[in-house]
This record gives sequence, structure tokens and C-alpha cells, in this order.
Amino acid sequence: MSNFWQRTLTGICFVAVLLTCIYFQQDHDTLSILFSLCTVVGLFEFYRMAAKGGKVKSFAFPLVCGVLLYIAFMHYADIACTDGFIAYVAALFAMAVAELFMAEEKPMEHLAVSILGNLYVAVPFGLLTMLANEPIYWTFALFILTWVFDTGAYLTGRAFGRHKMFERISPKKTWEGEIGGIVLALAAGWIFSIFFEETELWHWLVFAFAVAVSGTMGDLLESMFKREAGVKDSGKLLPGHGGILDRFDSSLFAIPVAYLLLTLFEL
Repeated sequence: MSNFWQRTLTGICFVAVLLTCIYFQQDHDTLSILFSLCTVVGLFEFYRMAAKGGKVKSFAFPLVCGVLLYIAFMHYADIACTDGFIAYVAALFAMAVAELFMAEEKPMEHLAVSILGNLYVAVPFGLLTMLANEPIYWTFALFILTWVFDTGAYLTGRAFGRHKMFERISPKKTWEGEIGGIVLALAAGWIFSIFFEETELWHWLVFAFAVAVSGTMGDLLESMFKREAGVKDSGKLLPGHGGILDRFDSSLFAIPVAYLLLTLFEL
């Protein structure tokens, strides 16, 4: 099977599973279960990249900490949330004490990277389970707008791209592609406003713009991590797409921004 068809088939299956889990989340916690698996795999991919970059040697402790953090977010509405955060903080202190016995050459760097992995992977996926408790169309919109932006940026960049954004990190990303992706995302936001009239048009446009811009930052950040680690993909779980972090690189920044907009600004 050619790489194109392999990538296409994987993409279709991925979208079908994700949208199905979003649809059934409020009755069966399907999205929470799916992203508990994504959290474990994503943490493993992140720390494996860090190990290849010489930043960590053993990552069992930070991986466990990240899982505890995700569980705390997943149960934010009940007492298990408090217990989960207490367990997470205790695990962080234990991880810090463990550095005394690991004889790392750069213990501060090791701890910093360990905690960064938790913030980069577990926090966004945990916030997604909280976002899913808002009206469900916001979660659908988050991913659809991200995909629309990515597609628009790719096609516009291929056709008109001339000016590089961050050539040292992502040589193919251009300002023309970025603008094209944002325009297409705004158009998709306008379409959402037609179907969900209870939310004003300007709310949808702000949401679409924020998702597009934050998604770009997420994409660039993961590219920076991979470049430092000297790897092409974060993993090989998804044929033709790489790993979990490759698939959700844009979403890892878009999810916190989307949740912030919905809670602080009551969009």
C-alpha cells in the first residue's frame, strides 16, 4: 500500500473513532477513555524523544506523574479530583527526591524536562475531558476547525507560499499558508454559527481564529522538539501519520486556549 493510501485510510479511521468518542462522551465517558490511552502513549513518545536528545535517562517516574495528573483532570467534578491532585503533587516530590539517587549530570534539566512533559501532554488532554462537559458542539468544533485550518494552510502554502515563518524549525511553513488556513477556519466558524444560532457569530469567529493561531504554535513547538531529538516522527503508532504527538500537535495548544475562551470569556 502506498504511503498516500496508508495515510488516507489511517486518517479516516482516526477521525471516525475520535468523532464517535466525542458523540458518546456525555453518556459513556468514551472520550475520557480514549484520551487516557493517548496520554500514556503521548507521554511515552515525549520522554523517548527527550531521551534521544540526551535530556532524560529514565522516565518511569514522570510518566506515572503525568497519568496521575490526567486522572485528576478527568475527575475534576468530584472529590476524586482533589485526591488526584494530592497524589500528583506527592509523586512530584518523590520524583525530586529520586534525583538524589540517580546521579544525573544535570538534575535540574532532568526535572525540568520531566515536568514539561506533564504540562505538554497530560494537561491539554486532561482539559479536553473538561471541555467535553461543555455543550458537545464545542469539542466537535475544536477538532474540525483544527483540521480545516491545517488543510487550508497546507493547500494555500503549496500554491502561494513564498515567505517562510520559522525556517529553522519548519522549513515548509509559510505566512501565505498561515493566512490561508486562518481564512478557511474563519469561514468554517461562520458555517458553525449558522447551525448553532444560540452562539453569536463573533464568538465563533474569535474561537476559530484562536484555534488556528494556537494550533500553529503547537505544530511549531512539536517540530522544535523533534528537531532537537533528531527524529522525523514522535512515534509509529499511526501508519502514515507518525505518533500520537504528531497527530495532536496542533491540538495540544488549541485545547487549553479553547477551554480558556469558553470559561473565562463565556463564549
